[in-house]
Amino acid sequence: MWNLSGFTAGVLGSASLLGMLVGNTVGGWYADRAGRKRTLVASVVTFSVFTALTALAVGLYSAIGLRFVTGIGLGGGLVAGASYLAEQLPSQVRGRFVTYLEACFSVGSIAVVALAWGVFSVLTGPDGTVGGVAAWRVFFAAGILPLGLAVVAARSLPRSPYFLARQAGRTPRPRRSKRWPS
Repeated sequence: MWNLSGFTAGVLGSASLLGMLVGNTVGGWYADRAGRKRTLVASVVTFSVFTALTALAVGLYSAIGLRFVTGIGLGGGLVAGASYLAEQLPSQVRGRFVTYLEACFSVGSIAVVALAWGVFSVLTGPDGTVGGVAAWRVFFAAGILPLGLAVVAARSLPRSPYFLARQAGRTPRPRRSKRWPS
């Protein structure tokens, strides 16, 4: 379709990884200021919407930009999700459940592979389309599905107790270190 060289395909594939680097950094900063729940919901919305918008890419540069922003959402979700879970659980089970959370990323990766197989092997016709739409566009459009998780999280997850206590002024801010400036 776009006849990408190996290098260009690598840049496109790496755009979301670079976005994850930015998302981890910005997501952690934002989670400390706005709260873990708000950051988690915003990250899932960003990830879902920009994955789906990738289906509308008109060329290489728009696809790179959309994948980069998708990565920002994913990176923010990774850091906010782990922090949120760690703050919600008692120390006796915290490590185990954070490990389960990390394992869910592998499960999600398997689900994406299954979706790709379904779209590209089962639904795609001989002309490379699904109902007249390029199969790769259908695959990325399905990225809107995690938006349902953001709705559930926004409605059902409690705010982080540490964040609420800090907002109320009952928890001291961490001391600034001369060795590790913030």
